[in-house]
Amino acid sequence: MPNFFRLNEYGYQVQFADYIRREADIMTMAVGLIIHGDQAEAILQDKKADLVAVGREFIHNPNWAMDAAQKLGVDPTFSAVPPQMGYWLEKRARRGFGGNPSTWQKGIAADS
Repeated sequence: MPNFFRLNEYGYQVQFADYIRREADIMTMAVGLIIHGDQAEAILQDKKADLVAVGREFIHNPNWAMDAAQKLGVDPTFSAVPPQMGYWLEKRARRGFGGNPSTWQKGIAADS
């Protein structure tokens, strides 16, 4: 039995969601240090889980969903955020202010 208090690898519980999904043939949700958008997308694309929970990372970065959408190229014009925010964020991005947002990290590959 793994010691969950000592595990600190990205997606350390995904293997359990994958196993249960395959063996019990039920939908599962992956949890456990899923913090990057590309990491979450890979779990879903690889069919290791049907849903991904991003718990504590939302506490760290309340704009995680918007940040992940930008990094994955899903919402380059900020159309999925409230119009009051989207207008200014898109304007700043279009202007090219010369840097990346404060939450910018390339993704899980950059941490390897």
